[in-house]
Amino acid sequence: MTLPTLRIRTSICANQTHQDVIACVEGGADAIGVLVQVRHRAEDAVDLATAAELLRRVPPYVGRYAVTHATAVDEILDLARLPIDTIQLHGDVDPATIPVLRATTPHIRLLKAIHVVDDRDTPTSEPWSSLVDGLVLDSVNYTENRIGGTGLTHDWSVSAGIVKESLIPVILAGGLRPENVGEAVRTVRPWGVNVNSGVERNGAKILDLVEGFVRSANADINR
Repeated sequence: MTLPTLRIRTSICANQTHQDVIACVEGGADAIGVLVQVRHRAEDAVDLATAAELLRRVPPYVGRYAVTHATAVDEILDLARLPIDTIQLHGDVDPATIPVLRATTPHIRLLKAIHVVDDRDTPTSEPWSSLVDGLVLDSVNYTENRIGGTGLTHDWSVSAGIVKESLIPVILAGGLRPENVGEAVRTVRPWGVNVNSGVERNGAKILDLVEGFVRSANADINR
């Protein structure tokens, strides 16, 4: 089903510098993220010490999250040392892992990425809808060994179908930018949207692009 919302929440991933964080916060993002523990190709990951330093710069009332490729419980639990409220599991995590994470870190919300390829291999929200707090629908590029941060959109009609069946919040990601996020929201009707390189120039988050992204994501929400 489609969850009611008065506005689209916006999260910005893979922040690497203090300037990135400032641009995202001042641009109106609801949540600020870092990419850590990578196992696939990614140029914008940071180590845990850097992640902690960046996230401490995020002011009150703005969410803080970590995106990880890790799948082993012990490694994921290392993230509990970060000043975060949410962990986004982007790797091929065993569903049996989730109850263990819940029991050990009950104060941290869990998101699970679902990789949308095309309508010939349509993913579903199961079994995750009963295990985690939200889903992230992202593009994947297996040719380049990227399971996120591809800069590529996917078939939004597939994502729209997942949103309709999901009982938990769904965040749309994958190739979004200020120019196309409004159309994406109208098509998919997600609870939130996530962006990385779509608000960057030369690898840095840009205030004007962040502002434009947040504004465009919410331009037509009541239509």
